Amino acid sequence: MNQKAVKWLYGQLPELVKKEIIPAESADLIHSYYGPVDKSLGNRTLLTMFGIVGVILIGLGIILILAHNWEQMSRMTRTLIVISKLLIAQILAGAIIWFKKDNALWTESTSTFLMIIIGSSIALIGQTYHIADDFSNFMLTWMLLSIPLVYLMRVTTPALLYLIGITTWAVSGDFGDIDKHLIWVLIALNGPYYWKLIKANPYANPPVLISWVLTPCFYICFGKVFSIQLQHLSMLIYATLFAATYFIGLIWFDNPVKTWQKPFKAIGLTGCIGISFLLTSKKGWYYIGQGFNNIEKSEYLLLFSLLVLVIILSIILVNKKSRRNLLFGGVPIVAGLGLLLVYFDLSGINSTVLMNGYALLLSVTLIRRGAREKSLGMLNIGMLMIAILIIMRFFDSNFSFVVRGLTFVVIGSCFLVTNWIMVRRKKEVTQ
Repeated sequence: MNQKAVKWLYGQLPELVKKEIIPAESADLIHSYYGPVDKSLGNRTLLTMFGIVGVILIGLGIILILAHNWEQMSRMTRTLIVISKLLIAQILAGAIIWFKKDNALWTESTSTFLMIIIGSSIALIGQTYHIADDFSNFMLTWMLLSIPLVYLMRVTTPALLYLIGITTWAVSGDFGDIDKHLIWVLIALNGPYYWKLIKANPYANPPVLISWVLTPCFYICFGKVFSIQLQHLSMLIYATLFAATYFIGLIWFDNPVKTWQKPFKAIGLTGCIGISFLLTSKKGWYYIGQGFNNIEKSEYLLLFSLLVLVIILSIILVNKKSRRNLLFGGVPIVAGLGLLLVYFDLSGINSTVLMNGYALLLSVTLIRRGAREKSLGMLNIGMLMIAILIIMRFFDSNFSFVVRGLTFVVIGSCFLVTNWIMVRRKKEVTQ
């Protein structure tokens, strides 16, 4: 359990025992089960973060100092300097493994420093001996030489940098003779470490941080690998990816203490709502309609495969929990119906009306839930979504400035009145 929650629970126990809600023996059992509160946890996390930032700055500083006189040095001097700093960083990492293996501050800082030194050494040697100036190969070599650090020192920062580095390599688009599907193998090299962290505690800082970085990296790599299949149906295909991410978050990662510990749910839900609103544009569907006859079979196959995945996940969600959140992940199904409508009407008007109705339904649902659960934040998000929907339609239509101005005044008034009513209700409940 989260240390703050344990601390809160311990604070409640004396009062519960005093009022005879639980016996003193039960309070002792709870104390022995959770153990003492680790008060230094927050400080250690901060120290580790500052330590990582510190070594990154030190590493970059060393590179800049060397770069200042680099051209004036002989090849031999340059080589000796590169080898020396690489050896020092490796000896430092070895000493930490030997003496401070369980200290997160030292292992994270040293491994990050070594990773920076590895990258700078490759670049400097390449420049000194005029080895082919290829950014793509440089990134791939750097990342492959750095990934053993993740397992050797059991560290998270190099794992995060590795994911970012592999994504940068993928974005460079220069795969050379390498099959671009190798990206999945390269990303999977982080898999055993990530899986081990999730099995230990899926809501601890290291796995949550990796999830926040891994998810957008996966989307970017997916776009590079399947760029041909995304020519006409990119919005619909990404809608299925966001929905799948959202359902994964709901099914397997929905019991954390804090909101930021739900990366899959947060990213998936934001993506689903964002795609829903983008698909309310008439121009988007018009573009799909104009290219409808040029859509390749592989594009349909990819979309269909992902739709099947989303349907399977939604069935698991219904069986494990409820249908309560299905609506927000239903964007690929609704968008799929929109695509079917485009088949009969290439102008895309019917699909536009369908998606506008769906976006409006999402907004109204959030407002209803916010009012029912007395959640001011949820209610405001729902109203904000309706306001965005109306503003987006202004850009599609030729309304006069007077009409637009009046609409903004009405929306703003609704915000104020609704918030005032909700605050009053909350006060009544509190009193």
